[in-house]
This record gives sequence, C-alpha cells and structure tokens, in this order.
Amino acid sequence: MNNLITFIKKQNKYIIFFMCFFLINMFFFYKSLSHSSANLKLVIVAFMIISIIAFYINYRQKNKNIEKQFVFWAIIIGVFYALVMPIGFAPDEANHFRRAYEISMGHLVSDKTKDGVGGRKLPSSINDVFSFKVTKSKYKDVSNIVKKANNNKKKDFQTFANTSLYSANCYLPQTIGILIGRLLHLPMLFIVYLARLFNLAIWIAIIYFAIKRIPISKYTLMLIAFAPISMQAAASCQADAVTNAVAFALIAITLSKIKTKTKITKKEGIIISFLAILMSMCKIVYIPICLLLFLIPKECFNNNKDKFMKIGLLALFVVLINIIWLAISSTYLVEFQAGVNSSEQVKLILTHPIYYANVLFSTYNQNFLYYYMTSLGQYLGYFHIQLSDLYIFFYSIFIMYTFICENSKNKLILDKKSKLLIIFIIVVCILLISTSLYVQWTAVGANLISGIQGRYFIPLIPMALLLLNTKEIDSKKDNGLYVCMLICMINIYALEAIVAYYM
Repeated sequence: MNNLITFIKKQNKYIIFFMCFFLINMFFFYKSLSHSSANLKLVIVAFMIISIIAFYINYRQKNKNIEKQFVFWAIIIGVFYALVMPIGFAPDEANHFRRAYEISMGHLVSDKTKDGVGGRKLPSSINDVFSFKVTKSKYKDVSNIVKKANNNKKKDFQTFANTSLYSANCYLPQTIGILIGRLLHLPMLFIVYLARLFNLAIWIAIIYFAIKRIPISKYTLMLIAFAPISMQAAASCQADAVTNAVAFALIAITLSKIKTKTKITKKEGIIISFLAILMSMCKIVYIPICLLLFLIPKECFNNNKDKFMKIGLLALFVVLINIIWLAISSTYLVEFQAGVNSSEQVKLILTHPIYYANVLFSTYNQNFLYYYMTSLGQYLGYFHIQLSDLYIFFYSIFIMYTFICENSKNKLILDKKSKLLIIFIIVVCILLISTSLYVQWTAVGANLISGIQGRYFIPLIPMALLLLNTKEIDSKKDNGLYVCMLICMINIYALEAIVAYYM
C-alpha cells in the first residue's frame, strides 16, 4: 500500500495525463457508436483493459532507449492494425496487392489490355478476398469470403491501372510475404495478411534505423510514424509504408552527418545511395527530397569538389533511372475520372501558368485545414471512419512541442541557406503532387485540384518541423513517458473506432 501511495505521489502528472486521455477515448468512442450490442460492450471492456496494460508497460519501459521502445510498440500496435482492419480497408489496397502479386510472379512490368489499362492474369480468389465492402460489410461477413477464396488455381485478367505506374521497389515487403504464402499454398486471405505483416516488418526496420541515426527529435519522429494514418499504411498492402519510411531514413542520415561532420564511410555511402534511389523510385514526386544530401557538410567528403561530384553523380543516376521508368509507366496512363484529359491539361498549364497558379492557390486556400488534419489521420479507410478533429489537432501540437523540447537539449541549428533549401524541397514536392493529380485526376479546366489527400504529405512533415529550429527556444523537459502514452492512447482510440464500425 505504501509503495502504491509513493508511486502515485511521484508519478501524479503521468497518471493524470493517462486518465485524461483514457476518459477522452471513452467519450469519443461512445459518441461515435451507431449501435449497441453485447459484443460491442465486451470490446469496450477489452480496450479499457488494454489501455491500463499499456499504461503499466509504458511506465516499466521508460528507461529503455527510444529505438527499443519504438520497436516494442510498433510490433504490438501494428499487428493490431493488420488484424483489425478489414481486407481492402486502406485506399487502393486491393490494387496494391494485385501489383505486388504480379511482381511475386516475376513480372516487374504490368501487362495491358487493348485499351492500355495495366493489369495481369491473376488468381480469381483475389477478387473474392477483396469483395469485402469496406463501407458496408461487417466482420461476420469475413467467413463467407474465406469459403469463396480457397481456390488459387482459377485465374482471370484483373486490371489495376493506378498501381501499374508504381515501380517494383516499393512492393518488396509485400512480395516476400506473397511468395511465402504461395510456396506454402495458403488460402488467399492468409496470403494478404502475410503481405501486410511483411510490409509492417520492413516499415518497422527502416523507421528503427531512422530513429537510431537521427541525432535530434527521436520522439518527434516516433510521433509522426505512429500517427493513425501512418499506421494504417504500415499495416496494409499500400506502397506508402515504404515511401514514408525511406523518406524518414534519408532525412535521419542527412541530419546525422550534419551533426557529426564525420567522413562518410563506404557503408554509409552505399546506404545513402540506396535510400536516394529507392526514394525516387517509390514515387517520382518525392525526388526533390534527395536534394537534402547537398546539406551534408563538406567535412564529410574529401573536399567540396568531391562532395558535389559524388552527390551530383548520384543525382544524375537517380534522374536517369526515373526517366527510364517514366517512359515505361507513361504507357499505362489512363484517364481515371470523367472529363480528364492529361495532354489537354498539360497544355493548359503550360499556356496559362497564371491561371494554374490561381488554381493552386484556391485549392490550398480552401482545403489547407483538411490536408493538415488528414496528414495525421482525421479520416481512416475510405474516409468513412472519422476521428475527433480536436484529438488530431492536439496530437499535431504535441508533435511540434516535443520537437522544440528535444531540439533544445541536443541542438542542431540549421543556417538560412539550409532552411531555404528545405523550403524549396517542400514547395517543389507539393507542386509535383498537386500537378500530377491535376493532370491525371482532375477534369480539364477545373478551378480546384481533385484527389489531394493529407497522407501524401507525411514524408514532408519532418522537414517542415526542421524550419522550427531556433536557438532562441530553450527547454530541458523530457516528454518520453508522455509521448509513448499518447501514441498508445490515440491508436487505441483509432482501433476502437474501426472495431465499432465493423461489429
């Protein structure tokens, strides 16, 4: 009893923090319920118990290094997401899986229909597995899918035009899972779950590397990685998982060299080159992130000439392989939406740049708050599961607060030129994301760009935070215990919302 009283006195702030978010979770969870049942009550009790267990484990792990804390919670929370999210829950998961399955068959480039739509002859059981209607079906309907999706021998031609454009690099984790499932002759439903789990495993490994290498803001990087929308991608078959993780790793190793100013070893050179090539091949719109390498100090090279020669040659190679892939993938470009005409839209942008600049301004002026909130997870799935905007807003503020606190203890102050380069990278990436969707997804002459989602900006968030770097702020607070608890609570809330929807 005395030990309990002593614990409460010493950790009263942590206990209050936990209790506040425990009550907030319960409030928003009950508020979102559309029905009530005995099973749902059991789920509520289960999540309450899980919250208390998370509180206890988090306290016991407070002295472990940050990377180990990340791996521990990433495995637990990630596996929960992988199992709780229905098949096809994440946007375009079905087509991402089809693309990965095709690669597992040895086809790095998709086949095409007569109309030029990318696809491949694949097991019909894939269609059966993804027949789960994510906005209409319930967990109980999964049993019917299992019964239908046992025959992997029957095949038909399946199209996946939007993911045929992706290179094979970002599907390596899913492909490994699918290959294992095929070798073991598992039912297609189990193969999908294997693809998810391998995607999660590789994501964890890369983020672990990023957190270990980054010299500042380790907990900040954890908070971004554990945002519900990020966890959704990591525990699904989406290609975004590898894209986000590689972006974080590239940022981390760049900051590491800025901080240490030590010579780049042969091993580091290979890692940097690999990350830069993979980053550019995941999505071409993120190529500008590779420009971060120019921030690496000349002290890390033999001299300034050596720096620009090595980075320049890497940049040239990155551009070259992307031109080659662009030449291949452009043959799969099709108009996804009514009124879309890519060639006409490109012509419009080139001949009326001021008009297009106004379209960009209007789009972001009108939708900035939506992009900001959805970049962390205000909406999950196909935007049919909404989390509290106040919760997500607080999470974003806590990320900024944590960054400031961490950076003040282990300062890494960037000069004006470095910050200008980061601003340039962010702006160019946003322009490329916006323009690609204006050309491929928006009707000709539209006044607003369609299809932009907050999750596309996840790789840019750590760089945007670096602009907050200043020597004027000085804080010595250690928020590690609170960071891990908040990570648990917001994801418990997100998982509660998913389970409640499908019960």
